[in-house]
Amino acid sequence: MTKPIAPFVTVVIPALNEAQRIEACLESVLAQDYPLDRLEVLVVDGRSTDATREKVAAFADRHPLVRLVDNPKRIQAVAFNLGVREARGDVIVRLDVHASYSQDYVRRCVEVLDETGAANVGGVWETVPGAGSLVARSIALACTQRFGFGGARFRVGGEAGPVDTVPFGAFRRETFEKVGLLYERLVRGEDNEFNARIRRCGMTVYFDPRIRCTYYARPTFRGFMKQLFGNGLYHILTLRVNPRGCSPRHFVPLVFVCTLLAARVAGFFWIPAWGAGHGSGEGNAHCA
Repeated sequence: MTKPIAPFVTVVIPALNEAQRIEACLESVLAQDYPLDRLEVLVVDGRSTDATREKVAAFADRHPLVRLVDNPKRIQAVAFNLGVREARGDVIVRLDVHASYSQDYVRRCVEVLDETGAANVGGVWETVPGAGSLVARSIALACTQRFGFGGARFRVGGEAGPVDTVPFGAFRRETFEKVGLLYERLVRGEDNEFNARIRRCGMTVYFDPRIRCTYYARPTFRGFMKQLFGNGLYHILTLRVNPRGCSPRHFVPLVFVCTLLAARVAGFFWIPAWGAGHGSGEGNAHCA
């Protein structure tokens, strides 16, 4: 019996000033056990001002399956949409520069799409420090805590099955024909909004723990806070675009902080409230 031809896969990697990470990311993609003659890699660069473009061009010279695509708007959602429009693949896998991927990552994505009939699949996102410093290690540890980041299966693990979101995502091309492309006015949270549209259309977002990647957390406190602030801000904007694009877990940290602030203010009018705010604050500091 003739072995079925593997689906052609397009890997889309948005990038902006990622000279420090882009080579390691591309190396992990080119080390995939998926047939390389059935694979193309599109690095969609937002006109980086560091050496990102030069490094991608060097990879492309050695590996013709790698191609640089220009993203003049410098927004991730725009980058992914450009990649989808340029893609030749039947399956489109979105990857992030701040991660490296298990050797079977692409193959597992294709298999799970075929096995489940899902519109989007993803797996476990193992967070590790982005540097060797104590701050970087602390940030990576914080990113794995259920309280601060929620209990999404891609962060904490769990059984295979339908979920509301997965990291990055591997999609059937027809998904975009039915649902449309990413909402380009969302600088963050565009994946949550898109997955909400998938579910609204009666299709499935599927988690499988066999699909694994290693994500490198922000190495500095300033970079981490900037990332968190941007994520929190765009959760609010995502709600305006699509109320189903966020789940209650996205707002647990906000509710917690607001509760502490309210307790502090209430203490000026009712002394016992100072104790509530102080006690909660100590608990949070201890957990951190």
